[in-house]
Amino acid sequence: MIQTEYGLRVTREAVACLEDALRGLTSKKAKYHPTTFALLAEPLVEAIQAHRAEIDEYIGLTAAVRPTPDAAPADGPLVGA
Repeated sequence: MIQTEYGLRVTREAVACLEDALRGLTSKKAKYHPTTFALLAEPLVEAIQAHRAEIDEYIGLTAAVRPTPDAAPADGPLVGA
């Protein structure tokens, strides 16, 4: 779980490295049987998704798109809209 701006920066760098690894693997996809490619790509994809979820939580994206149970429904225009 990201708790600091430094943690955010490190996590974003990790995502970039994982994306580079996946891009490199994908560029050689023709060399692999589809099942082998999927097995090789799966841990990269899962790690990217997990890190992105941590980033989304830290920056507030998750809370912004997930309404809280006690939130009143919006009847009119948004304030400041």
